[in-house]
Amino acid sequence: LWEQLLWKRRIVRFNFKFKFNLICEISSIVEPFRSSFWLEQRY
Repeated sequence: LWEQLLWKRRIVRFNFKFKFNLICEISSIVEPFRSSFWLEQRY
């Protein structure tokens, strides 16, 4: 039971890290496009 609990927490933590990294990756990919789009809209 105790091991199961630890395992669950580990999985949750891993998922959180994974999602966080994914969001960072996506934002770093999208950011240049968004800023260039914003510049085009402004000027």
